[in-house]
Amino acid sequence: MLKSRDYRLLRSISNEKIIKRKCGNYYLFAVSSITTLNIYQFGYNLGVVNNIDPILKAFFKDVKSFDTFLWPFAVAIFAIGGMCGAFIGPHIATKVGRKNTLLLNNILAICGGLLLAFTKPAKLVGLLISARILLGLNAGVNTVVAPMYLSEIAPVNLRGSLGTINQFGIVSGLLLANILGLPQLLGTEKGWPYLFGMTAVVAAVQLCLLPFCPESPRFLLLKKQDSAAITNLRLLRGYENVDDEVEAIKLDVERDASVKHTTVLELLTNRNYRKPLIISIVMQLSQQLSGIGGILSYSTSLFIKLGMDEKNGPAATCGVGALSVIMTGITVVLVEVSGRRKLMLIGLGGMVVCYSIVTVSLVFVEKSASWAKVLAVVSTLASVTAFQVGPGPIPWFIVGELFTQSSIAAAVSIAGPTNWLGNFAVSLVYPKMQEKIHPYTFIPFEILLILFFLFTYYFVPETKGRTVAEISAVFRNNYASTDVEKHGKIPE
Repeated sequence: MLKSRDYRLLRSISNEKIIKRKCGNYYLFAVSSITTLNIYQFGYNLGVVNNIDPILKAFFKDVKSFDTFLWPFAVAIFAIGGMCGAFIGPHIATKVGRKNTLLLNNILAICGGLLLAFTKPAKLVGLLISARILLGLNAGVNTVVAPMYLSEIAPVNLRGSLGTINQFGIVSGLLLANILGLPQLLGTEKGWPYLFGMTAVVAAVQLCLLPFCPESPRFLLLKKQDSAAITNLRLLRGYENVDDEVEAIKLDVERDASVKHTTVLELLTNRNYRKPLIISIVMQLSQQLSGIGGILSYSTSLFIKLGMDEKNGPAATCGVGALSVIMTGITVVLVEVSGRRKLMLIGLGGMVVCYSIVTVSLVFVEKSASWAKVLAVVSTLASVTAFQVGPGPIPWFIVGELFTQSSIAAAVSIAGPTNWLGNFAVSLVYPKMQEKIHPYTFIPFEILLILFFLFTYYFVPETKGRTVAEISAVFRNNYASTDVEKHGKIPE
C-alpha cells in the first residue's frame, strides 16, 4: 500500500511547474498518427455501409431473406469481431507492447479490406461477412489498445483530452466513409468495392508510420528497459528533465509488481474491484445502448423515414458525421475543464430530451405535418451532439483511469467486449425496431438513458486531474469524489 509520501510524489508530476511545459513535436506526431489512422479504421468501417445500403441490398437481391436477416447480420457481425478483438487485445499488448500490437493489427485491416474489395467479382455474401469479422477484430483491438497507449504517454493534465481524441479519430473515419459513400463519389454500383477497399490503404500507411512512434514509457519500465523508457519520455515531453515523472512511474510500476497481475476471474470475484468494474461496464453500456449505433449505421434510412427525399438522405448522413467531428473537437477541450462526470450527465440528459422531441416529431410526421419533418431532423442531429459531449468519448478512456497496471488488462478485457456486445445488439435489432414500433423507436433507448443518468449521478466519481492511485484510494476508502476535492488530499 502506498504511503502519504508516495502519493505526494505521484501528485508532483502534475504540479504547475511541469504541466505548463509544452509537449514535444514527437508526442504530437505519435498522438495524431495513432488516433487518426488506427482508430479511424473503426469509424470508417462502422459507417461505410450506411450510404450504400440500397446498392448492396440490390446487389444481393438473389440471396434469400437478405433484406430481412442477412443484411442486418452482415452489418452487426462487425461488432462480434470487435468483441473478440477487445478481449484479446490487452493481453497481446501486455506481451509485445502497445505500439507493436497496433502495428501488427494492421495486417487484419489489410486482409479485411482486400476481401471486401473482391466481394463484387466473387458475388459471395460469405466473403463480405468474413471480411466484416476481420475488420471487427481489428477495430476491437484498436479500441482498447490505442486508448491504453494514449493514456500511458499522456501527462496527467492532458490524459482526458488525449482520451477524447480517440473518439475524434472514430468520428473522422465515420465522416470520411459517409463522404466517400455519396453517389457523386464512390457510392455507386461500380465504386463501392473501392470504397470498401480504402481501409486496406489506410492500414498500409499506418504500417509505415507506426515504427516512428515511441513505445509507452510505462510499458518499457515494466519490462526493465529504463534507458529506453527515459529516452522515449524525453521525446514525448520535449524536454530533458523527466526525472520526477520517471520516478513516479517507477513507483507505480513497483507497486504493481508487488501485486500479482489480476486475471479476469479474479477481477470478477474480488470485492475490491467491484465498484470500478461495475462503473466501467455501465459506462460502456451507456455508450452503445444509448441507441446511437442505430443513427450512425442506419442514418440514411432513418432520414428517409423522417420524410426526407431519398437523394438528400446521404447528404444528411454526412451532416451527422461532420457534426460529430466538430463536437468531439470541442469536447477535447471541455473534458479537462468541466470534467468527465459532468459531461457524461450533460450528454445523457441531453439525449433523453432530444429523443423525446424526435419521438413527438415522428408521430406528427406520420400525420403529414411539414414542420415535424424539420424538427425531427434537427432533434436527431442534436442527439448526436449530446452523445459526442459525453457518452461518445468518455467511456473509451475512463477504464484506464479506474484501474492500476496490475488489473488494467483484465478490466479492459471485460469492458471492451461489453461495449462491442452492446454495439452488436443495437445494430442487429434497430432495423426491426424501426420496422415494428415506428414512430416510437427511441422510447426504449430513452428509458435506458434515464437509468444511465441516475447511475452516473450517484455512483461515478470525478477522475479529472487525479492519478490512478488517487482514484483507487477513493474507492478503497468509500470517499465520494467531492470529499477528495473538498479536503484536497487522499485519505491515509
